[in-house]
Amino acid sequence: MGSPCESCTTLTGWRRVPSLSTALQKNASVVLASLNVLQPFNRSKADNEENYRQLIKEARLEGLRIDRGTKMAARFADSRGLSIGKIIQGYENSAKIFLSMDDSQALQCFLEAIQIYVKHAKIKLAIQNCFEYGYKIERSSFIQQRGEFYDLGDKLRVQHTIFHSCGVRQFTKGYYTDIKRVAQDLTKILCKVIDILGTRLNNLREITEDMDCEVKCDVMVLNMKI
Repeated sequence: MGSPCESCTTLTGWRRVPSLSTALQKNASVVLASLNVLQPFNRSKADNEENYRQLIKEARLEGLRIDRGTKMAARFADSRGLSIGKIIQGYENSAKIFLSMDDSQALQCFLEAIQIYVKHAKIKLAIQNCFEYGYKIERSSFIQQRGEFYDLGDKLRVQHTIFHSCGVRQFTKGYYTDIKRVAQDLTKILCKVIDILGTRLNNLREITEDMDCEVKCDVMVLNMKI
């Protein structure tokens, strides 16, 4: 497993919503109560999984907001070596709730999820989610920060020498100004569609004919019995 890259760790310092610190102070006892769940655990994976589930349960019972509960659980999952799926799910669930609340902590949740991908050497997924998370941020009030995630994706691509590939045909300037070439391309596409539809129609006809034969045979057998 790799370690979080420098690019990921530098994208911090987004503004905190003033009401967040106030809410955190009010829920201080609840936070401590949930943290106590993490104390008595053994080292086995089964026990860690149980503690992960217990943390979520405890957070709900104690009245801790689920966004903080899942974020804490994600960090616990990471510290105890649980599956990357559980870790990412925790951060993404928290980010989703934070975004709905217009809370800037969503940005930090997304960033920590990207750090997890890098830590587990899932660089392509890290790059992919830089752009996916940026798109989700684009639909929130933190529209100015989306560019930082796009930039991070580009930095990771350069650092790890991963080039962008696209299945879309490369555009050649002037190619589609030739009407004949456009007509040829369209004709080829239509021919392929017709061939596919024709094949499927023949297959359907054969199936129907087989069913007719079976029905006729059944009728003949029935008549013979009568």
